Amino acid sequence: MKKLPIVIVYFLFPVINIFARNVGYAINRNWIDFVWGILFIVSLLMLLGKRLKLKVKRSFLVLSLIIIAWAFIHFFYNLAAGQTEIIPVFLEIKPFFYALFALLWLKIWGMPKGNNFIDGGVILSLILMMEFVLESFSAGYIVRIGGSGEINYDAMLLVMATCFLIAQKGFWSKKIFYKWIIILVGLFVSLSRTALVTEIFLWFVFVNINPVVKIGAIIFSVVGIFLSFSTRGLSFVFNNMDRYWMWMSALTMFSTNPIQFLLGFGVQPLPVDIPAQLAYLWIDLQQANWGLSGIYAYNFHAFWLRFAISWGAIGVLLLLFLIIYLLISYRQSVVVMFLMIVFTLEGLTMGTIYLSNVGIPFILAVAVGVSDTRRKSLQAERI
Repeated sequence: MKKLPIVIVYFLFPVINIFARNVGYAINRNWIDFVWGILFIVSLLMLLGKRLKLKVKRSFLVLSLIIIAWAFIHFFYNLAAGQTEIIPVFLEIKPFFYALFALLWLKIWGMPKGNNFIDGGVILSLILMMEFVLESFSAGYIVRIGGSGEINYDAMLLVMATCFLIAQKGFWSKKIFYKWIIILVGLFVSLSRTALVTEIFLWFVFVNINPVVKIGAIIFSVVGIFLSFSTRGLSFVFNNMDRYWMWMSALTMFSTNPIQFLLGFGVQPLPVDIPAQLAYLWIDLQQANWGLSGIYAYNFHAFWLRFAISWGAIGVLLLLFLIIYLLISYRQSVVVMFLMIVFTLEGLTMGTIYLSNVGIPFILAVAVGVSDTRRKSLQAERI
């Protein structure tokens, strides 16, 4: 049970979404948040049951869960249908809910293991490789696959798995080395530029292996980055990239609203000029999907921008202090260091812990890194 969130994001979520897409069934990828909500309620009931020493029959528990699930889905359906003004609030508190979920999960079900993330990365890589081969073969040319619905999020999960993999001793053992190859190929077929750049940085700076293997892995990743541009018909010019315009728009907005820059805009519509390059993404796609009028923090895909818009520069500084605290307090854990690097770099273009299939496993991964450090410290004290 303790590794269920990992099984969900690395296996069930991509498999179900890929299957639905291939049979022509339109499925909203936000269904995973319904799953998190139900599991949260189950864990909360378990916590109350333990504290209050409640004893209930299994059939009663199952019936209760069915009713809770129905109520949960019904509530969000009506919320999305008629009370759209509250949606930005839910979207911006997602990281806090995911953190609370992770803490509750650890309390009730226990700590997953680093190997769970590695094995999950291998399984997800094999899924993506299969989809890549089948779709490219069917199309007759290299295609950019969809994965769980947003391939960049799947790629971040693979980079997280890499953090645990390269922290292990005995890298050259066949078992570990083969897993690394599979995950590396999985990252390649994702064609995720941010994930591949992050992977290159980790390998170039921190991994001490045969230089030939290291250079080969970096070249392989660079080829994936070039293919990411070519398969989408994108040029290498910055002002043709949507993330560039998001950053420029946000910086312009900050410069004309210094008080909000410090304290944050909250969940109100933003006083931002919409660049022509973002009109289709922001208005035709995102506004239509959520039924909202106006531009909100969630329209900015980079975590650091989105967090700064919602919570201000003060909120960003507090978060940076937390990251520095983790790095100093658990400096013996290379996993924690790797994950903080991944969080920082991926956050320049992606939502990281705002993402429905990344936030919870990322927080759990950090908890595993912290737990391993504590366990080693206790063992050292006993010796």
